[in-house]
Amino acid sequence: MITDDISMKSLKGSLKEKTKKAFNAGCNLVLHCNGNLKEMNIVAKNSPKIDSFILKKTSQFYKILS
Repeated sequence: MITDDISMKSLKGSLKEKTKKAFNAGCNLVLHCNGNLKEMNIVAKNSPKIDSFILKKTSQFYKILS
């Protein structure tokens, strides 16, 4: 499961809180799309490492798109 862009400010809380809540809710990937490097670092520091399941599913998704 993939979130919508968490940098859109449609949810309350800090990026750290939103990132952690998304993963705790069962999301596998959190999208951050505004290109702000400081914010991207916050999301990255509060995200779990990508496991083999996510790598496989993401690769399958990109094959469908191409």
